[in-house]
Amino acid sequence: MSNIKTAAFRLINFEFPDVIMRGNLRPTVETLSVNFSANGFYDEKECVFDLNFSTNVFGEESSPYITVSCKARYKFDGSILLTDIPEYFYANSIAILFPYVRAYISLLTTQANQKAVILPTYNLSSLASELKKNTIVSANAEH
Repeated sequence: MSNIKTAAFRLINFEFPDVIMRGNLRPTVETLSVNFSANGFYDEKECVFDLNFSTNVFGEESSPYITVSCKARYKFDGSILLTDIPEYFYANSIAILFPYVRAYISLLTTQANQKAVILPTYNLSSLASELKKNTIVSANAEH
């Protein structure tokens, strides 16, 4: 039997606090590019992790066509320190959230009477190290 402890966590909620769409910068399929960034705040007392995940969709312009900031809250079962959060959490927390962001961008563009921007699925596991590096412990994770 292994001595490895697993950390159970669940998505509590998510919201889109900042959304910008510039209709005049609409990309074509050929010019579409996307970048992502992530950072986090962890409240060790409450065992709550706030993930801030930003998505920028570009066309040919240097300014993004769409900028979506998503904030998600995850809760760990039991007491766990930041240093004890397993590596898989960082990749999985983003992977759990991304389908919601992807659907939101699609909905946003179609509801704005624009041609739908349907992002492909991405392997965002490379963002795990960025998220881990950009996570701080906070006495109150409301950021």
